[in-house]
Amino acid sequence: MERNGSPAPRFETDQDRSYFLAILPVHPQARVEARVEVPVEARVTLTDVEKRILGTTAQGPQATSEIVRQLGYKSVPGNVKKALPHLIELGLLEYTIPDKPNSRLQRYRLTQKGNDYLN
Repeated sequence: MERNGSPAPRFETDQDRSYFLAILPVHPQARVEARVEVPVEARVTLTDVEKRILGTTAQGPQATSEIVRQLGYKSVPGNVKKALPHLIELGLLEYTIPDKPNSRLQRYRLTQKGNDYLN
């Protein structure tokens, strides 16, 4: 860009570095404007508990109580309470009954993205 006289590129990100934006300004004498947005996904780093939860749900949909039992806990610890919504937010898990997240019949199911993460 420097060699052809274009302005320098600009890079923006948020404090958590959850995204970055590269701005490539058009040469001042160019007559065409273009804006291209390309989604870029960063590889997600999961905690050990989150990875283990994905592993248990790979066997099929699981209730919270089943997940907790398979992880070796007697009750739901705080790290599991935080991990489940985080995995849903990342798109690695989903509810089996999405419109009723607090249903007693609710289960957590591994998504294709979650399966891809495991493989």
